[in-house]
Amino acid sequence: MRSKIILLVAVIAIAGGLFGVFFSNTEPSVADAPQEVAEEKAVYYKSFVLAKERVSKGQVIHNSDFKIVKLSESEANAVGLDDDGVFEYAPGSIYMHDMQQGQTVYFRDIVQPSDSEYVNLIIDKNHVPFPIKVSPTSIVGGVINPGSNVDILALTGDGKADNEFGATRKENISISPVLVNVKVLKVEVKQVESPYSNNMLDESYLILELNRKQVAILTIAQTISTIEVHKSVGNYPLTELQANAGDVLPDFKAIKELRANKVAVK
Repeated sequence: MRSKIILLVAVIAIAGGLFGVFFSNTEPSVADAPQEVAEEKAVYYKSFVLAKERVSKGQVIHNSDFKIVKLSESEANAVGLDDDGVFEYAPGSIYMHDMQQGQTVYFRDIVQPSDSEYVNLIIDKNHVPFPIKVSPTSIVGGVINPGSNVDILALTGDGKADNEFGATRKENISISPVLVNVKVLKVEVKQVESPYSNNMLDESYLILELNRKQVAILTIAQTISTIEVHKSVGNYPLTELQANAGDVLPDFKAIKELRANKVAVK
């Protein structure tokens, strides 16, 4: 009997061992499972930094003035950025103040041509801004931009036939330089209502940098002639900017004065 009891205990022990082997490899509880730590992705911001040795207040901005640097989030926060610091700016934009190499360039450090303080920052001492109306075709396509230099020409003579002498009598037409190599401070395009319809028309103006004498000369020229504005292409003799009807029609001579039997021809 005793041996039966011992055998029964042994069977129970073996059964308990086998149960532990087959059923103890259960999934660990959620509380016991190791937690995966999400790796934070590094954040970087782009910023403009001055690459040139130095720039001056009122100096025109060029793309080559800058280099783009990548800043970590902490570095960006240290210079006041919480987003990318790169920006777009209009052609002819200028620096608001002097800057040194390595400085971070913010949008507030530049002045665009559309800003009210632009002209006062870019104009030279002892000069004044002078507006002049020009053909929109002079500006379309970037022919004349802020910072460009232009030549001002005066076109005189209307080329109309004289009623007394018929088609053979014409006014002498000539074009001559008034001012050369004048700096354009600003280009403005304004919309005005057409006097002939309800459509809006573009009127284009150049703001020129002139000294007092040049202002007086150009004011007179506007009164007595038609003004033409052309982009300057460098230094050249003023005679290259002069022409008259004889240069176009070599045989043309306009009768300027006829008195009795005396004829004065130019």
